[in-house]
Amino acid sequence: MNNTNHPKISIIIPVYNSESFLRRCLNSIIKQTFADFEVILINDNSSDNCPAICNEYANSDNRIKVIHNSINLGSSLSRKIGLDNVSGTYIQFIDSDDWIENNMLERLYFTAISDSYDIVWCDYYDNSIYCEEKADYQEKIDFYKKILDNESKLTSSLWTKFIKKEILLGINFPKAMQWEDLVITVQLINKSTTIKHLSEAFYHHVSNSNSITQSKKRKIRGLTEIVENLTITINYCREYLGTNFIKLEPEISACINRFKFESLFLKGLRNSDIFLQLYPDSNNNIFSKTWKTKFYKRLFLYAYIKNIPGFFLLFDLLKCVKF
Repeated sequence: MNNTNHPKISIIIPVYNSESFLRRCLNSIIKQTFADFEVILINDNSSDNCPAICNEYANSDNRIKVIHNSINLGSSLSRKIGLDNVSGTYIQFIDSDDWIENNMLERLYFTAISDSYDIVWCDYYDNSIYCEEKADYQEKIDFYKKILDNESKLTSSLWTKFIKKEILLGINFPKAMQWEDLVITVQLINKSTTIKHLSEAFYHHVSNSNSITQSKKRKIRGLTEIVENLTITINYCREYLGTNFIKLEPEISACINRFKFESLFLKGLRNSDIFLQLYPDSNNNIFSKTWKTKFYKRLFLYAYIKNIPGFFLLFDLLKCVKF
């Protein structure tokens, strides 16, 4: 029987301009084989029909509650608002664009309570493609390294994690809306004692061009938000790992250099001091063999398309490299 006052699971869903996907998301939750849950919808000042859809579902199912933000706060702060209003023992974050298999909550909950796991980390589908997470490491630093490594089969996305509420308490939810899951996940790994990888996929991730993270209007501001959240992540790892921070290499330099590399070709950021300010240790590795080929190919392609001499782009990069 469902206990609406003290449900076993709380589902937190930030909602922003996703009216084309929201009903599918909510219907997949209502059809769950495990019924003892609550849903906290945080309408993040959507400009489409999402507020009305949220209210409609809340009126038809007493397990669903709606919070309407008066201004757009972003997914991270909206999740924090949701967390401040939950009653469940375990938390599942879901994006309003996405949907879940009807046995997801049942499988995750009974796996979690089987040995009181802090996090059950499952696989997922990305636009119908099965993605294996490989979240079965013994040491926390290995989780950090794999999350930073873009080539590994591990994502920092919160929706792959079924989380005991108590380890979410005191977590810093950053204001910046780009790469915010990375900031949160490194904290969760640090605070957790037991992490279980469940080799099953229940979550269907779908890209939405109108969502919070994909809005074209936010691209330029999003660049500085990535810097902000990467800086928070680096500082947190330094504090937690101490002298072991060096063990994050070469993954951390590779992660940051990927961002620096892409930023060279984005108007408005190329001439800033971002390369000097963001983890200077990585600058000496930016001309590694792997990145050199990619850089020159992109450099001359960009220079040809934009009719900009490649020398000036190259000069920007050389300014931040120590010889």
